[in-house]
Amino acid sequence: MNLEKHHLFQGISLDRKVFLGVLTLWTFGNLAFVHMTHFGLAGDEAQYWDWSRHLDWGYYSKPPMIAWIIALLTRIGGTSEAAIRSGAVIFASGTLVFIYALARRITQRESTALMAACMSLAMTSSWAGSVMLTIDAPMAFFWAFAMYAFHRAMAGDRGWWLITGVALGLGMLTKYTMLVLVVSFLAYLILFDRGWLRRPGPYLMLGIMLLAMIPVIYWNIVHDWVSVRHTASIGTRGEKSFGRTVAHILEFAGGQLGIVSPILFGFFAWAMAVMAKKAAVFRPWASGINAAKSYEMKGGDCAHGYENEPAQEREREMTTGAGLPVSGFGLRSSALQKNAAYLFLCAMVLFGFYTLVAFTRKTEPNWPICAYLPAVIAFAWAWHDRPRTSRMRKLLYAGVILGCLVGVFSRTTEWLYRASARFAPGNARIENVYLGPLHFRAKKEPTNRLFGGRELGRALSKHIRENDPDTPFICSENYQFVAWAAFYTEGRPRTYCVNLGDRRYNQYDLWGGWETLVGRDALFIIGDPPEVARPRIEKALALGAFEKLDGFEVVNVYRQQTLIKVFTIARLKNYTGYRWRPDTEQY
Repeated sequence: MNLEKHHLFQGISLDRKVFLGVLTLWTFGNLAFVHMTHFGLAGDEAQYWDWSRHLDWGYYSKPPMIAWIIALLTRIGGTSEAAIRSGAVIFASGTLVFIYALARRITQRESTALMAACMSLAMTSSWAGSVMLTIDAPMAFFWAFAMYAFHRAMAGDRGWWLITGVALGLGMLTKYTMLVLVVSFLAYLILFDRGWLRRPGPYLMLGIMLLAMIPVIYWNIVHDWVSVRHTASIGTRGEKSFGRTVAHILEFAGGQLGIVSPILFGFFAWAMAVMAKKAAVFRPWASGINAAKSYEMKGGDCAHGYENEPAQEREREMTTGAGLPVSGFGLRSSALQKNAAYLFLCAMVLFGFYTLVAFTRKTEPNWPICAYLPAVIAFAWAWHDRPRTSRMRKLLYAGVILGCLVGVFSRTTEWLYRASARFAPGNARIENVYLGPLHFRAKKEPTNRLFGGRELGRALSKHIRENDPDTPFICSENYQFVAWAAFYTEGRPRTYCVNLGDRRYNQYDLWGGWETLVGRDALFIIGDPPEVARPRIEKALALGAFEKLDGFEVVNVYRQQTLIKVFTIARLKNYTGYRWRPDTEQY
């Protein structure tokens, strides 16, 4: 079939056709993966599913959006791993669409937009984030949606201010980090388009966002601001020392190289430098004041002078910067400067924020992931605007290939354990992965975090009798084990999180429910072999929470012949009603 002659494709450029093809393959490939994968739910995915059984306006560490999404997905597709993770596929594909649309709008080139979209897929994190429904998938979608909507709003279309507010509100209902994007938007307006601050659009945007947050704020008031306490505690926990600070910074830097790939990270850093130069962020002394004075003497103002102009002309001027006054740095706010500044601020405010956090505490590599959404657009723009040497092209190809290979590898790690079975020594207990003369601890392989839930659920199911009031209840100190047990145990019972006095608060503490369990036995899960787990069991008994230990079961989790995890399930007799006292200073 000739696509060029088909009416559905008439008037569509080749680059857009390629993008639609890539989008289709990416979406259906990811859907196939989530239905066929041997990976179980991550602990956080299981926790968010457990939240979806208790729908509310807020949760201990996050706003409610992720729970609402999973509740909708499981209502439509049933309670299964594939149904839950299909949400990640949808959000990842939607994010790709907004990256393409914003890149095309900023650069006015389909080829640049296609490159930006493809570069986002070359990041190693995209291969995991598109098939795992953690907070990152919807967060990235709403971040990209808000960036696109705000850019449209800046063109003078009032309706897009409302849409931007909706996108920001949905983002704030997903993760409080969305507030950093609001800071980026306000910084952009103050520095490069101050005239908008005298018009109603930005205030409508902020009003809609705040309106969406009213139920969450009320929930926090009722629950003693627990989410605020948790968020505020970021950077305050742990010992402070110069050595620890250096370690945190190095760990943060290494994590960024890992989720993006070292070569692409270098290209993105270069693109940010190009954007800074285009926006003249580092040249506050540059000329432009005379142009502003001349404009103002003629009565020009961003807030005025458009009332009697046709909407089309007004949009042209707002988009191209024609006739606009100088920026906050004394520079004429041309379209090039404004767009470069926009991408720079949307990326670097978030990245800078988490860089500062890294000076005070351990960070997770995925935290600044949304900073790379504007970064891929900036790179595609910078790449098309400069002469490309053969060496640069080869380096780019190497970066793309490396990122994709690592991404594919992250989805196909089972071959590691098949290969290891050939090289492993003939020991009864193999805890390392062997590749010829090389070996490393299996616990260090990241995808092993997705294994163990199914095995744990099967072991627990042997002891659980549905509709029996005397059946043991399931508990653990680790909220992820509690969530796994809830999802994978037959009948999906309610599970509980004990606190022996040395862990931080979590959502299970808010739910409570211990008063209904007095007199029942417990299945206490510890993520260690019995010799390591015994002190935790003895502490629970010493607190007077249970009468005695009535035996334990060991659950070994293997991948091929490699032992990757060990759980100890202790049966504790007769819960006494002891009131667990969480350390309220550890939020």
